[in-house]
Amino acid sequence: MSENFKPKSSGWVMNHFGITRGKLDKYDELISPETRSDQQYNKNKYREYRYEDIEKMWYIHMLSQMGMQMKEINRSEMLAAKPYDYFKKIK
Repeated sequence: MSENFKPKSSGWVMNHFGITRGKLDKYDELISPETRSDQQYNKNKYREYRYEDIEKMWYIHMLSQMGMQMKEINRSEMLAAKPYDYFKKIK
C-alpha cells in the first residue's frame, strides 16, 4: 500500500482523525525525527505526512484514546512496534 500512497496534508490528518491542530502537533513530536525532515514539506512549505507517519500517528491516537498520556506514549516501547494499519481500517 505505501508504494502508491500520496502524502497527505495536515488538514487531511486532522479531518480523518478528528483532532485539533494542537493535538496534531503533539502527535507529530512523537514520531521519529527523520520523518520530520525538510523533505516532508511540499513546495509551498506545508507539512505532508507519509504513509509511515500516518500509521504511527494513528497508533499514537489509539493509545491516547485509551487513556495513555503523551509522556507515557513517548517513553513506551510501543512506538517501536508495528502500528495499527489505519488505511485498512478506513477502506
